[in-house]
Parts: sequence; structure tokens; C-alpha cells
Amino acid sequence: MNKLDALKQSIIRFMTISGFIILAAYLLYGKRIFYFNYSQSEFFQSGITIGIAFTAFRDKKYRQGIGALILWYILLNGVSHTEVLWFFIQLAMYITIISLGVYYSIAICRKPFINNKFFRIATPIVVIGVSNALISIVIVLIHVWYNIKNILYLPEEVILNLKYGALLGLFLGMSNEILEEYIFPKLSKQKITSEQR
Repeated sequence: MNKLDALKQSIIRFMTISGFIILAAYLLYGKRIFYFNYSQSEFFQSGITIGIAFTAFRDKKYRQGIGALILWYILLNGVSHTEVLWFFIQLAMYITIISLGVYYSIAICRKPFINNKFFRIATPIVVIGVSNALISIVIVLIHVWYNIKNILYLPEEVILNLKYGALLGLFLGMSNEILEEYIFPKLSKQKITSEQR
């Protein structure tokens, strides 16, 4: 595969994964995914984050992936219209942990015992769900430490973020299966057909 084909495949992978996550979340939650003051905005932010991380890490382009994630972080901070330092730290933690969840999902799915569709979809559900829950545990504990929130919020936050993370993992797994089973084989058939003419 030449560089142009690889670039085209990466763009298709990013657009499909991010678009699928955002579209599925929009169908579930409506316009709330586009407003930062709703918890459902996590789906829009995560859709792009997961799309960038999955596209880069799957092809082992870690430097480009980290660079793109940093640019995404800067862009999110630019559109957030907030000057609160805690928001910048929280967003950096969030992008980092979700990206690590994507990395470990890919690493686990590359194992030889993960060779069917069920496990390739279930792995991101579990890994990204747990990653998302860990983010909420860390954030709530920091809030408790600085007397911003009560510890009683912890179970509610963890369950909500576990649910959102599991949905993100499900959308990632489904969109990747759609890519690998339908879109890329169809594109390669079209390419072969056009080369034979």
C-alpha cells in the first residue's frame, strides 16, 4: 500500500469512527452532545478523541497521534471560553486516559485469542468503560480533597461515566467492524476493478 492509499484509509477510518460515535450519540441524546454545560457533550469530545487515537495507534503512528491529540486539546480549550485552570487540567486528564483506553483496546484486540467479532466489540466496551469510570473517580476525589464536592457524588459519577464509556466503546467497536467488514473490502474491490480497466 502506498502512502496516498494509507493516508486515504486513515482519513476514512477517522471520519467513520468519529462520525459514527457522534451520530449514534446524537440519536440517543440530541443536541445536548454539542453543548459543554451538559454531561452528554462528552460524546462529541470523545468521538473526535477516540477517532484520532484509534486511527493513529492502530497503525502504530504514535508521534502523529499524540501531536493530533495535543492540537485537539488546544482547539477544545479555545472553544470552551473558560479561563479556569481546573478545566484545562481536567480536559488533559480526560483526553490522556481515553487515549490510553483506546491504546489498550487495540493492544488486547491484537492478541491471537481475540479472533471473533464479539470480543472485538466487547473489548473496547470494557476497557473504555473502565477508563471513563477511572476518570470520574480521580476527578471526584480531587473535588472532595478541595471541598468542592461531597464524596456522596462518587457512585453517581462513576456509574454515569461507566455507562458513557461503555457506549463509547460499543460505538467504537461497531464502527471498526463496519470499516473492516464492509467499507474497506468494498473500496479495495473498487480499486481492483478500476485498475483492470
